[in-house]
This record gives sequence, structure tokens and C-alpha cells, in this order.
Amino acid sequence: MQVIGITEAGEGHNKQKAYVAIVSHHELQKVADKARYEDRLPELKVGQDYPLSEGYDFRGQLSDAIKKMEEAYMAFAKIAPVAAQFAGIVSAKEPTNMKIGGKYNWKHQPERLVYKGKNFSGNGYWHQFAKVESPGVVWCEVLDSDLHMLEETRPTGATHDN
Repeated sequence: MQVIGITEAGEGHNKQKAYVAIVSHHELQKVADKARYEDRLPELKVGQDYPLSEGYDFRGQLSDAIKKMEEAYMAFAKIAPVAAQFAGIVSAKEPTNMKIGGKYNWKHQPERLVYKGKNFSGNGYWHQFAKVESPGVVWCEVLDSDLHMLEETRPTGATHDN
């Protein structure tokens, strides 16, 4: 834009300084955010009014985007604990030597147990075991660090290694 003259526009209290300027069509397109090929500003004619003050509302678009981001964050914050729990469940892997439904016992103890898997229980993920005689009821929960105290139940008559 090149200013080629200064004048006044309006009347009375609305009188204000005005500029006579040369503005390229490309500059007007940019101000109105109409510079994309599919959304071009039409050619203007001599004497035609162009509402420059109604140019593209960048501030409004930015405010709308921020509001939507805040709403999305609030929605995410509501589900984040459940999403984290789900991610933990998905990522929890069974130890390679433990098989769900497999029979185990504490070393040198008579209770025979069925491995139910590593599940979330109250305050974290635990390896859960049920007694063979009541496989639907969790009898004990074991940390990863304590699995070495369990052994696979051997068939009747087999000897245990000490």
C-alpha cells in the first residue's frame, strides 16, 4: 500500500483523518484472507465501496481455536485416569514362564494355586492366584519381585528340586 494523499472523511464528531492510497489487489486479498486460489476476492470497480474494516477476523478465529482447545483439554482431563488405567492394562505383560490357568504353589507349601493373570487390583497391578478348589476367587496377589517364591506344581509323585 502506498499513501498518495491525506484527507478527512465523515462529518461532525465522526470526522476523522483518511488516506488516499494505492493498494494492490493482492494486498486486499491478503487482508481479507482471500488469497487462496479457490476463494479469490473478485475484481473491484471504480467507485465501489470495500469494507476494509470487515477484513478477516484473525483474532476471532484464534479465540475460537483456543476455546475449542480448552474444551478438548477439559474433556480429556475427565477421562485421563481411565485412559491411563487402560494403557496399563494393555501394556501389562505376563511373565513368559507363567501361564494363565497354569498350576502353581508357594515353594514347600501345600496350597495348590491357579494363575489368573496380572490384573489391576486397588493400588496397582498384581499377579493373582486362586486355590485350585475355588478357581473363581482370588486367594492371593503377588508382586513381580516375589514370583521367584512360587513354583509350577508338579504332577503327583514327581520330585522337587531344592
